[in-house]
Amino acid sequence: MKNKWLRITGLIFFTLLISFLVPFMWLDSVLMAAVLAVLVLAGEIALFEGVFRLLYRWRFGKVYNFIPKIPFEKIYVEPHPYLPYVYKKGAYTPKPQKLLHPLHKGEFTVAQYQVNNLGYVDGPDGDRDVQIPKPEGVYRIACLGASTTGNYIIHNNKHYSYPGVLEEMLQEQLETDQVEVNNFGNGSNTSADLLIRFLLTVIDTKPDLVLVYFALNDAPMSLTPGFQSDFSHARRSLGETYQLYKIGSVIPEVPLAFYNYMVNRILPQDVRNSLGHAISKGTPNIEGEFQGFPTFRRNMEHLIHICKANHIPVALSSLCYFLYPDIQTQPWYVKCQEAVNQDNEILRDLARQHELILVDNARLVPEEEAYFMDHVHFTPDGMKLLAQNFANQIIPHIREKRGTDSSAS
Repeated sequence: MKNKWLRITGLIFFTLLISFLVPFMWLDSVLMAAVLAVLVLAGEIALFEGVFRLLYRWRFGKVYNFIPKIPFEKIYVEPHPYLPYVYKKGAYTPKPQKLLHPLHKGEFTVAQYQVNNLGYVDGPDGDRDVQIPKPEGVYRIACLGASTTGNYIIHNNKHYSYPGVLEEMLQEQLETDQVEVNNFGNGSNTSADLLIRFLLTVIDTKPDLVLVYFALNDAPMSLTPGFQSDFSHARRSLGETYQLYKIGSVIPEVPLAFYNYMVNRILPQDVRNSLGHAISKGTPNIEGEFQGFPTFRRNMEHLIHICKANHIPVALSSLCYFLYPDIQTQPWYVKCQEAVNQDNEILRDLARQHELILVDNARLVPEEEAYFMDHVHFTPDGMKLLAQNFANQIIPHIREKRGTDSSAS
C-alpha cells in the first residue's frame, strides 16, 4: 500500500515539475517564463485539489478532514516487546476534537486525557491512576475490552465511558464509594492482546471481578491469508513503523487536502488516524472463510482459567452490533456481523461451561440509533444502558462478596 502511494506521489510531483519547466523551454524571457510557470503550477495544484476533494466526497460521502501533524515527542503511544503498542505512561492523548462517527456526527467530543500509571485512560474523568497495592476495603472491577470499552466521549460537559458510568451506578445503588471500576480497554485490542495485557498488568491490580466486553477485533485476523494462531500473520510491532512517525513529524504542513492525504498514507503524522495500519500487515480477504474462531475461544478460555486459578470471578458479555441502514449492503460490515454473532455464541457457551456470569448485551441493547455512534461504539445513552445491564447482574454478587468479607472480619 505504501509503495502504491509513493508511486502516485512521484507521478504528481513529476507532472508538476514538468509543467513548471516547460515555459522556460518555450519562452526567451526568463521573467515571462517564470510568471507563466507559476500560473501553470498554481492552476494544476488547484485542479488536483478540486478533483481530489470531489472524488473523496463521492467515495466516502463526506468532506475531507485534515489530519493534524503531531510533534514526535508528543505521540502518546510507543512500541512494547510483547504487544503491538502501549500508551506512554504520563503522556497526553491528542487535543479535543469533534467525533465524526456516521451517526450523531459532530454531536460528541473526544477530550484530551493523561495516560495513567499503568498505561490506560481510566476513572470517571479519564485521569485516575490505579493504586497498587489495592486500598483495603475497596471492591475493584477490571473492565477488559477494546475501543468500545476504552472510548471516552464528552456530552454536555460530562465525561462518559461505560466503566465510568458503571462505577457511578454501583456506588449509588450500593451506597458506597468503595467500589472502583477500572477501564482497561485499548483500541485495536485482539483477544491475544487482552490475554497478554491481563497477565502482565491487570492482574497486579488484584481485581475482585473481571468484566469482558469484547468480540469484534479478531475478525480481520481471522480473514487475513496465512492464518497463524498467534496473529503474527496479520499483526506487527509498532517498532517496525515507529520511525515513520518521526520522519512525518518534520514534514511541513501545507493547507492542501490531497497533499495532507498522500503524506499521511506514506508518513503518518497522527496516531489517532493511523495506528491501526501501523500495527497491521496483510489484507483481510472478505470473500474468505473465518479461520480464527478456535483461537478466540482458546484465548478467552485461557483468560477464564487464569482468573479461576487466582479466585477472580469473571462476567462475560456478548457484544452489541448495529447494522444500521447505511451499511446493511456494505460487504465488510455484513461480514463482521457474522464474526460477532459467532464470537457471541462462543462467549455464551463458555459462560455456561464454566458457570460464569453472562450479561447478554447483544440481546438486551436495542439496535436503535439512540444508543450507537456507529456499528459498535456507544452514545452516552448506550453506555448507560450497557452499564445498567452489567449492574443488574453483578450487584447481587458484590453484595454477597462484601457481606462475606464483613462477616469474616
